[in-house]
Amino acid sequence: MLLLAPSLACMNPLTMKEIIPLLDAEGVSVYHIDICDGHFAKTFLLYPQFVAYLREITNSRLDVHLYCTNPSYYIDELVDCGADTIIIHYECNEAVDTVVQKIMDKKVSVGLGFLPSTEIPDSIVQFVPSLRMVVANTVGPAYAGQPFDSRGLRNMKKVKELLTMVGSSAELAADGGINEARLPALFSGGANHLVLGTSSIIKANADIPLAMHHFRQVAEFCYASNQG
Repeated sequence: MLLLAPSLACMNPLTMKEIIPLLDAEGVSVYHIDICDGHFAKTFLLYPQFVAYLREITNSRLDVHLYCTNPSYYIDELVDCGADTIIIHYECNEAVDTVVQKIMDKKVSVGLGFLPSTEIPDSIVQFVPSLRMVVANTVGPAYAGQPFDSRGLRNMKKVKELLTMVGSSAELAADGGINEARLPALFSGGANHLVLGTSSIIKANADIPLAMHHFRQVAEFCYASNQG
């Protein structure tokens, strides 16, 4: 199954109350929410209370991607605000196993993210049974419009090998610079979850629901062709 997740940090927040129900009607079942602490990624994006506001207007899954040095600081608040998945980064400044367990103790799903500059270690298999998803960043952290980084494809292929080796059904998400031209490479690399932003559906003056409809048609055809 292919998941397509609009990246809400790329969207004008003043339009979301109108746009989100239209995206839900287009079949969007998951949204991607970036939170930055100004340290791990040197900018500030969305925030935990935003998740609570969003929960009021959609029943779709909310994946919160923490570009944060100390992700454990935000877990309790995010759970209270209605996050369905909390994605932490392997490169954070805390023991990954400890943070993963803290999220699991809250009965919320866990994701693990990797920056393009990080080479995937075999040791991540220890976390795989606990994960809903692995996120391979295909751009640097946080900023929209960055150039695609092919090291993310390298990481996706490595993660796919490890997931297959242990028989995991965890999702493999590609995050950053996703467009129609890159779909064959992404699907060949094992992606079954795409985070969509300014390179695909959230462009200036775009009709975002219409762009989502078009992109879904193209992506699902390409995905099915790759699978079969």
